[in-house]
Amino acid sequence: IEKEDALYAVNIANGSYLSFDGSTGYADFGNQIAAKITTAFTISAWVKSDHMTEAQYGFWAITNQCAVLHKNYQGNLEFQFKDTAGVNRTYTSTPILINTGWHNIIITRNINTNTIYFDSNFIIQENSGVSGISTGSVFQIGYASGYWRGINYYNGSMDDVRIYNRALSQAEVTALYNIGKSAHP
Repeated sequence: IEKEDALYAVNIANGSYLSFDGSTGYADFGNQIAAKITTAFTISAWVKSDHMTEAQYGFWAITNQCAVLHKNYQGNLEFQFKDTAGVNRTYTSTPILINTGWHNIIITRNINTNTIYFDSNFIIQENSGVSGISTGSVFQIGYASGYWRGINYYNGSMDDVRIYNRALSQAEVTALYNIGKSAHP
């Protein structure tokens, strides 16, 4: 799957990547991306942190608590969002081992089905029963503010962040992982 297919892609050249300090830094991509993340989308990122076992970390968020993806204290990935009726919903994976080194985290949403992949492995899929996510104001990476989790900054590196305005298939998720695997050993 090509970067050109993405609605938005951040890939730093020459082996560089985005770096976050875990206390104040994040990247803000404005409201044009957030407005397009509603019923069907995919967000993919390569992440690396030596601190992932210590606490919660936010990977990305649409502000106004509309949607977040973060790791909780128990080692689970959580996708939280507010639906168009204003109901807060949370989908939690089983615990995953995020050790040192690069890992690919992908979340897809197709109308009302939410799926999270870790290193191209399917870890959770749930039907939310609702088709829309409340529209937020801006899309941010390296930061997440959930409706009951508080503010979580990411402590580590991110690369090859991609946003698609459709849900990628399992085959496309695997292809995306295989493309990035050699650049993120």
